[in-house]
Amino acid sequence: MYYNLGESIVEQVLRDPTSTLSTSQPAAAEPSALPTVASTAKQEPVVATTAPVSSASSAAPSAATSAVPPAATLAPIVFKQLQQPRTYNGSTSWKDYRAHFDRVCKVKGWTTAQVKTQNLTLYLEGPAADVLKDVDDLAPTAYEDIWTQLGHRFGYTDAPRDAMRRFDSCRQQDNESLQEFEQALRLLHREAWPTKTPEQRDSEL
Repeated sequence: MYYNLGESIVEQVLRDPTSTLSTSQPAAAEPSALPTVASTAKQEPVVATTAPVSSASSAAPSAATSAVPPAATLAPIVFKQLQQPRTYNGSTSWKDYRAHFDRVCKVKGWTTAQVKTQNLTLYLEGPAADVLKDVDDLAPTAYEDIWTQLGHRFGYTDAPRDAMRRFDSCRQQDNESLQEFEQALRLLHREAWPTKTPEQRDSEL
């Protein structure tokens, strides 16, 4: 419907009651939903960074390792096997055995009479060990007492003649080496012919 501008609005309404006049202002357009910052913000990827290792620190272990001097070469250890006394059973001269035992005592450092007695009793066997029954091994004179008993037991009154017989009948045993057999012959020869020189003994043996 068109209104006459010359008439007042009231007159026009009264004349045409079907017409209505809206005095309300047009509704403002609803603002479009603005995207939120949170929804539009891009998720930036988190990049983990590692601090670079200093070349000086990495080179420190190698430098320290190179500063360690090489281990010194140890000299080889040589173990010397000292001679042990021979056993004695009375079949040979007790005087020769005492000379042998005294030499071994010097090499092994058996200097006191007590130590000599303890070791001498270990190397006597058979009939020679029987003389220990008449000796007090705790006595201060035990070492000399043992040799005295050995002299009484195996000191022959006709020692040279008996040594000659034992020399003639001496045979190498099955468990006896050639060197041991030669040494036994030399001991018997020296006991049978004590006045002969080493050169004469070597030629006869």
